[in-house]
Amino acid sequence: MEEHYDIRFFEDPLSIEDLMGQPFPDNWIQMKPADSAILYSFGAAEFLRQKLVLKKYHFELIQCNCIVPLSFRYSINGDRLFILFVLEGEIGFSTESGAEITKAKENSFYPSHNSQGTYHVSIPADSTVSTLVVSLDPKWAKDIVRPYPELREALTEMLTSERQFSIMPRCRIDTDLKEILLALFEVNDQSRGIVKLQLREKIAFALSHYYKKLLETGWVAIYKIRLYMEKHYREPLDMNTLAEMGSFTEGAFQKKFKLIYAIKPYDYIIKLRMIEASRLISQMGMPMKEVYLLVGYRDLGNFRKAYKASMNSVSSVDRI
Repeated sequence: MEEHYDIRFFEDPLSIEDLMGQPFPDNWIQMKPADSAILYSFGAAEFLRQKLVLKKYHFELIQCNCIVPLSFRYSINGDRLFILFVLEGEIGFSTESGAEITKAKENSFYPSHNSQGTYHVSIPADSTVSTLVVSLDPKWAKDIVRPYPELREALTEMLTSERQFSIMPRCRIDTDLKEILLALFEVNDQSRGIVKLQLREKIAFALSHYYKKLLETGWVAIYKIRLYMEKHYREPLDMNTLAEMGSFTEGAFQKKFKLIYAIKPYDYIIKLRMIEASRLISQMGMPMKEVYLLVGYRDLGNFRKAYKASMNSVSSVDRI
Protein backbone atom coordinates (compact mmCIF):
# COMPACT_ATOMS: atom_id res chain seq x y z
CA MET A 1 0.00 0.00 0.00
CA GLU A 2 1.36 3.40 -0.97
CA GLU A 3 2.59 5.52 1.93
CA HIS A 4 1.46 9.12 2.26
CA TYR A 5 4.98 10.48 2.70
CA ASP A 6 8.59 9.37 2.74
CA ILE A 7 11.16 10.27 5.42
CA ARG A 8 14.86 10.53 4.57
CA PHE A 9 17.73 11.35 6.93
CA PHE A 10 20.58 13.62 5.94
CA GLU A 11 23.10 11.03 7.12
CA ASP A 12 23.03 7.24 7.18
CA PRO A 13 22.25 5.74 10.61
CA LEU A 14 24.91 3.69 12.35
CA SER A 15 22.38 0.91 12.91
CA ILE A 16 18.79 0.02 12.07
CA GLU A 17 16.84 -2.34 14.33
CA ASP A 18 13.45 -3.91 13.67
CA LEU A 19 11.53 -3.96 16.98
CA MET A 20 8.43 -5.77 15.71
CA GLY A 21 7.82 -8.98 17.64
CA GLN A 22 10.50 -8.10 20.21
CA PRO A 23 10.13 -7.04 23.85
CA PHE A 24 9.72 -3.27 23.68
CA PRO A 25 12.35 -1.15 25.47
CA ASP A 26 11.02 0.65 28.55
CA ASN A 27 12.12 4.08 27.34
CA TRP A 28 9.86 3.97 24.24
CA ILE A 29 6.07 4.18 23.90
CA GLN A 30 4.73 1.20 21.96
CA MET A 31 1.95 1.71 19.41
CA LYS A 32 0.44 -1.77 19.41
CA PRO A 33 -1.59 -1.49 16.17
CA ALA A 34 1.57 -0.52 14.22
CA ASP A 35 2.60 -2.47 11.11
CA SER A 36 6.26 -1.63 11.66
CA ALA A 37 8.60 -0.35 14.38
CA ILE A 38 12.10 0.64 13.26
CA LEU A 39 14.76 2.13 15.53
CA TYR A 40 17.47 4.23 13.87
CA SER A 41 20.63 4.92 15.87
CA PHE A 42 23.01 7.77 15.02
CA GLY A 43 25.33 7.62 18.00
CA ALA A 44 24.23 10.88 19.63
CA ALA A 45 20.59 10.41 18.61
CA GLU A 46 18.00 7.62 18.42
CA PHE A 47 14.90 7.82 16.26
CA LEU A 48 11.98 5.39 16.48
CA ARG A 49 9.29 5.18 13.77
CA GLN A 50 6.13 3.15 14.35
CA LYS A 51 3.70 3.14 11.44
CA LEU A 52 0.23 1.90 10.68
CA VAL A 53 -0.44 2.32 6.96
CA LEU A 54 -4.07 2.27 5.87
CA LYS A 55 -5.58 3.36 2.58
CA LYS A 56 -7.36 6.53 3.70
CA TYR A 57 -5.29 7.49 6.71
CA HIS A 58 -1.90 6.70 8.22
CA PHE A 59 -0.77 6.78 11.83
CA GLU A 60 2.87 7.28 12.72
CA LEU A 61 4.36 7.67 16.18
CA ILE A 62 7.74 9.37 15.97
CA GLN A 63 9.98 9.34 19.04
CA CYS A 64 13.45 10.76 19.33
CA ASN A 65 16.11 11.08 22.01
CA CYS A 66 19.00 13.25 20.90
CA ILE A 67 22.03 14.91 22.42
CA VAL A 68 22.81 16.84 19.23
CA PRO A 69 20.29 18.49 16.88
CA LEU A 70 18.59 16.04 14.52
CA SER A 71 17.15 16.99 11.13
CA PHE A 72 15.45 15.01 8.40
CA ARG A 73 13.22 15.66 5.43
CA TYR A 74 9.96 14.21 4.22
CA SER A 75 8.47 14.24 0.75
CA ILE A 76 4.85 13.87 -0.31
CA ASN A 77 3.59 13.23 -3.82
CA GLY A 78 0.17 14.84 -3.46
CA ASP A 79 -2.08 16.91 -1.21
CA ARG A 80 -2.20 15.67 2.37
CA LEU A 81 -4.10 16.79 5.43
CA PHE A 82 -2.16 16.21 8.67
CA ILE A 83 -3.13 16.26 12.32
CA LEU A 84 -0.02 16.64 14.46
CA PHE A 85 -0.09 15.78 18.17
CA VAL A 86 3.06 16.80 20.04
CA LEU A 87 3.02 14.77 23.26
CA GLU A 88 6.53 15.71 24.38
CA GLY A 89 9.25 18.10 23.28
CA GLU A 90 9.35 20.51 20.35
CA ILE A 91 9.67 19.99 16.62
CA GLY A 92 10.22 22.54 13.86
CA PHE A 93 9.10 22.51 10.22
CA SER A 94 10.42 24.46 7.26
CA THR A 95 10.23 24.43 3.48
CA GLU A 96 12.97 22.99 1.32
CA SER A 97 14.28 26.54 0.77
CA GLY A 98 14.66 26.99 4.54
CA ALA A 99 11.67 29.25 5.21
CA GLU A 100 10.22 28.41 8.61
CA ILE A 101 6.69 27.03 8.63
CA THR A 102 6.14 26.54 12.34
CA LYS A 103 7.52 25.19 15.61
CA ALA A 104 5.15 22.71 17.17
CA LYS A 105 5.18 22.93 20.95
CA GLU A 106 4.75 20.24 23.59
CA ASN A 107 1.23 19.25 24.58
CA SER A 108 -0.39 20.85 21.52
CA PHE A 109 -2.07 19.69 18.33
CA TYR A 110 -3.32 21.18 15.09
CA PRO A 111 -4.46 20.28 11.56
CA SER A 112 -2.40 21.39 8.57
CA HIS A 113 -2.28 20.96 4.83
CA ASN A 114 0.78 20.28 2.69
CA SER A 115 0.87 20.23 -1.08
CA GLN A 116 3.28 18.08 -3.05
CA GLY A 117 6.92 18.76 -2.23
CA THR A 118 9.78 18.23 0.21
CA TYR A 119 9.84 19.64 3.73
CA HIS A 120 12.45 19.77 6.46
CA VAL A 121 12.01 18.83 10.13
CA SER A 122 14.34 19.79 12.98
CA ILE A 123 14.58 18.57 16.57
CA PRO A 124 16.74 20.59 18.99
CA ALA A 125 19.69 19.20 20.93
CA ASP A 126 19.25 17.65 24.38
CA SER A 127 15.60 16.86 23.82
CA THR A 128 13.11 14.01 23.92
CA VAL A 129 10.29 14.16 21.40
CA SER A 130 7.12 12.10 21.04
CA THR A 131 4.86 13.10 18.15
CA LEU A 132 1.86 11.36 16.66
CA VAL A 133 1.31 12.18 13.00
CA VAL A 134 -2.04 11.35 11.43
CA SER A 135 -2.01 11.72 7.65
CA LEU A 136 -5.40 11.86 5.94
CA ASP A 137 -6.55 11.57 2.36
CA PRO A 138 -8.18 15.02 1.85
CA LYS A 139 -11.23 13.57 0.07
CA TRP A 140 -11.85 11.21 2.96
CA ALA A 141 -11.28 14.03 5.45
CA LYS A 142 -13.93 16.19 3.76
CA ASP A 143 -16.52 13.57 4.65
CA ILE A 144 -15.47 13.25 8.27
CA VAL A 145 -15.53 17.05 8.88
CA ARG A 146 -18.95 17.46 7.31
CA PRO A 147 -20.65 18.03 10.73
CA TYR A 148 -18.26 20.90 11.54
CA PRO A 149 -18.93 23.93 9.28
CA GLU A 150 -15.82 25.92 10.21
CA LEU A 151 -13.51 22.94 9.68
CA ARG A 152 -15.24 22.04 6.42
CA GLU A 153 -14.83 25.62 5.20
CA ALA A 154 -11.16 25.67 6.25
CA LEU A 155 -10.41 22.34 4.57
CA THR A 156 -12.09 23.43 1.35
CA GLU A 157 -10.05 26.64 1.39
CA MET A 158 -6.83 24.69 2.01
CA LEU A 159 -7.43 22.32 -0.88
CA THR A 160 -8.26 25.06 -3.38
CA SER A 161 -5.45 27.40 -2.32
CA GLU A 162 -2.20 27.70 -4.27
CA ARG A 163 -0.23 27.92 -1.01
CA GLN A 164 2.36 25.23 -0.41
CA PHE A 165 1.18 24.73 3.15
CA SER A 166 -1.48 25.97 5.54
CA ILE A 167 -1.69 25.61 9.32
CA MET A 168 -4.72 26.01 11.55
CA PRO A 169 -4.47 27.32 15.14
CA ARG A 170 -2.82 25.11 17.73
CA CYS A 171 -4.94 23.80 20.59
CA ARG A 172 -3.82 22.35 23.88
CA ILE A 173 -3.98 18.60 24.42
CA ASP A 174 -6.15 18.40 27.53
CA THR A 175 -6.74 15.40 29.79
CA ASP A 176 -9.66 13.99 27.78
CA LEU A 177 -7.76 14.06 24.49
CA LYS A 178 -4.59 12.71 26.10
CA GLU A 179 -6.53 9.67 27.34
CA ILE A 180 -7.91 9.08 23.84
CA LEU A 181 -4.44 9.26 22.31
CA LEU A 182 -2.93 6.89 24.86
CA ALA A 183 -5.83 4.48 24.31
CA LEU A 184 -5.09 4.62 20.59
CA PHE A 185 -1.65 3.15 21.23
CA GLU A 186 -3.30 0.19 22.95
CA VAL A 187 -5.72 -0.68 20.12
CA ASN A 188 -4.87 -4.28 19.35
CA ASP A 189 -7.25 -6.66 17.60
CA GLN A 190 -6.78 -9.55 15.18
CA SER A 191 -9.44 -8.06 12.91
CA ARG A 192 -8.07 -5.33 10.65
CA GLY A 193 -11.60 -4.03 10.15
CA ILE A 194 -12.15 -3.50 13.88
CA VAL A 195 -8.80 -1.72 14.21
CA LYS A 196 -9.71 0.61 11.33
CA LEU A 197 -13.10 1.36 12.88
CA GLN A 198 -11.62 2.14 16.30
CA LEU A 199 -8.96 4.40 14.81
CA ARG A 200 -11.52 6.20 12.66
CA GLU A 201 -13.58 6.89 15.77
CA LYS A 202 -10.55 8.41 17.46
CA ILE A 203 -9.83 10.67 14.48
CA ALA A 204 -13.46 11.79 14.56
CA PHE A 205 -13.21 12.51 18.29
CA ALA A 206 -10.01 14.54 17.84
CA LEU A 207 -11.58 16.67 15.10
CA SER A 208 -14.76 17.16 17.12
CA HIS A 209 -12.65 18.14 20.13
CA TYR A 210 -10.64 20.57 18.00
CA TYR A 211 -13.79 22.13 16.58
CA LYS A 212 -15.20 22.69 20.06
CA LYS A 213 -11.96 24.36 21.16
CA LEU A 214 -11.99 26.65 18.14
CA LEU A 215 -15.48 27.86 18.99
CA GLU A 216 -14.77 28.22 22.72
CA THR A 217 -11.64 30.33 22.22
CA GLY A 218 -12.80 32.40 19.26
CA TRP A 219 -9.63 31.37 17.45
CA VAL A 220 -11.57 30.59 14.30
CA ALA A 221 -11.87 34.37 13.76
CA ILE A 222 -8.09 34.71 14.03
CA TYR A 223 -7.68 31.88 11.54
CA LYS A 224 -9.97 33.63 9.05
CA ILE A 225 -8.01 36.86 9.44
CA ARG A 226 -4.83 34.94 8.78
CA LEU A 227 -6.33 33.51 5.60
CA TYR A 228 -7.20 37.06 4.53
CA MET A 229 -3.61 38.12 5.21
CA GLU A 230 -2.28 35.23 3.14
CA LYS A 231 -4.43 36.30 0.19
CA HIS A 232 -3.80 40.05 0.48
CA TYR A 233 -0.25 40.36 1.86
CA ARG A 234 0.82 42.23 -1.29
CA GLU A 235 -1.58 45.04 -0.35
CA PRO A 236 -1.24 47.66 2.42
CA LEU A 237 -2.74 46.02 5.53
CA ASP A 238 -3.70 48.03 8.60
CA MET A 239 -3.65 46.22 11.94
CA ASN A 240 -6.75 47.98 13.24
CA THR A 241 -8.71 47.08 10.10
CA LEU A 242 -7.66 43.45 10.43
CA ALA A 243 -8.67 43.44 14.10
CA GLU A 244 -12.12 44.80 13.25
CA MET A 245 -12.68 41.90 10.86
CA GLY A 246 -12.86 39.65 13.93
CA SER A 247 -14.52 42.20 16.21
CA PHE A 248 -11.31 42.54 18.26
CA THR A 249 -9.55 45.58 19.57
CA GLU A 250 -6.17 46.01 17.92
CA GLY A 251 -4.40 45.04 21.15
CA ALA A 252 -6.50 41.88 21.62
CA PHE A 253 -5.95 40.89 18.00
CA GLN A 254 -2.19 41.33 18.28
CA LYS A 255 -2.10 39.32 21.52
CA LYS A 256 -4.28 36.43 20.26
CA PHE A 257 -2.47 36.15 16.94
CA LYS A 258 0.91 36.00 18.69
CA LEU A 259 -0.41 33.45 21.18
CA ILE A 260 -1.74 31.14 18.46
CA TYR A 261 0.95 31.48 15.81
CA ALA A 262 4.00 32.54 17.85
CA ILE A 263 4.57 35.56 15.59
CA LYS A 264 3.23 39.12 15.51
CA PRO A 265 0.70 39.74 12.71
CA TYR A 266 2.83 42.45 11.05
CA ASP A 267 5.87 40.16 11.15
CA TYR A 268 3.74 37.43 9.59
CA ILE A 269 2.88 39.71 6.67
CA ILE A 270 6.59 40.42 6.17
CA LYS A 271 7.27 36.68 6.35
CA LEU A 272 4.70 35.99 3.61
CA ARG A 273 6.24 38.68 1.44
CA MET A 274 9.74 37.31 1.94
CA ILE A 275 8.70 33.72 1.15
CA GLU A 276 7.21 34.87 -2.14
CA ALA A 277 10.19 37.14 -2.84
CA SER A 278 12.57 34.25 -2.24
CA ARG A 279 10.61 32.08 -4.66
CA LEU A 280 10.61 34.74 -7.36
CA ILE A 281 14.31 35.52 -6.95
CA SER A 282 15.74 32.06 -6.25
CA GLN A 283 13.48 29.87 -8.36
CA MET A 284 12.25 32.23 -11.08
CA GLY A 285 15.46 34.23 -11.41
CA MET A 286 13.71 37.59 -11.25
CA PRO A 287 15.70 40.71 -10.26
CA MET A 288 14.92 42.60 -7.03
CA LYS A 289 13.93 45.72 -8.97
CA GLU A 290 10.97 43.77 -10.36
CA VAL A 291 10.17 41.64 -7.33
CA TYR A 292 9.72 44.34 -4.68
CA LEU A 293 6.54 45.73 -6.29
CA LEU A 294 5.12 42.24 -6.75
CA VAL A 295 5.31 41.45 -3.02
CA GLY A 296 3.81 44.66 -1.68
CA TYR A 297 6.73 47.07 -1.28
CA ARG A 298 6.79 50.58 -2.67
CA ASP A 299 10.45 51.32 -1.96
CA LEU A 300 13.28 49.19 -3.33
CA GLY A 301 15.66 50.19 -0.54
CA ASN A 302 13.26 49.07 2.20
CA PHE A 303 12.69 45.81 0.35
CA ARG A 304 16.42 45.15 0.07
CA LYS A 305 16.87 45.64 3.84
CA ALA A 306 13.94 43.36 4.67
CA TYR A 307 15.05 40.68 2.21
CA LYS A 308 18.63 40.72 3.48
CA ALA A 309 17.42 40.45 7.09
CA SER A 310 15.16 37.53 6.20
CA MET A 311 17.99 35.68 4.45
CA ASN A 312 20.28 36.20 7.44
CA SER A 313 17.64 34.85 9.82
CA VAL A 314 17.18 31.60 7.88
CA SER A 315 19.72 29.27 9.37
CA SER A 316 21.08 26.39 7.37
CA VAL A 317 19.39 23.07 8.03
CA ASP A 318 21.06 21.40 10.99
CA ARG A 319 22.57 18.05 10.33
CA ILE A 320 23.24 15.20 12.70
